[in-house]
Amino acid sequence: NEPLRKYVNEGRNLGLSIVVATQNPSGLDPSIRRNADVLVVHSISMRDDLAATEGMLNTLAPDSFEFGHESVSSRVFEQFVRSLPLGYALLSNDMANRVFVTKIRPRLTIHGGLEY
Repeated sequence: NEPLRKYVNEGRNLGLSIVVATQNPSGLDPSIRRNADVLVVHSISMRDDLAATEGMLNTLAPDSFEFGHESVSSRVFEQFVRSLPLGYALLSNDMANRVFVTKIRPRLTIHGGLEY
């Protein structure tokens, strides 16, 4: 863990980057969470992971949103992420002051899981 932490903390000064993918964002080292510039967030169900992910955003989550005919104004980030349909994700980066919803293209390779 220490070499990875050192790479994340010091690598930026050298122009280095790292891509980290996890199904458990709350389990990431705090230095990795703190240095995340770009987030691609698919559906998450565990409240600890939702809280960790929201804390990694480079902007504030919206105060409310409308999903179909339903208006959501409490626990907005949690409910929004949980309502993401298959093939969609939230995108956040350090250059924009908002969170984007994006459609992820279908996989082009054969996989044993879902057909998306």
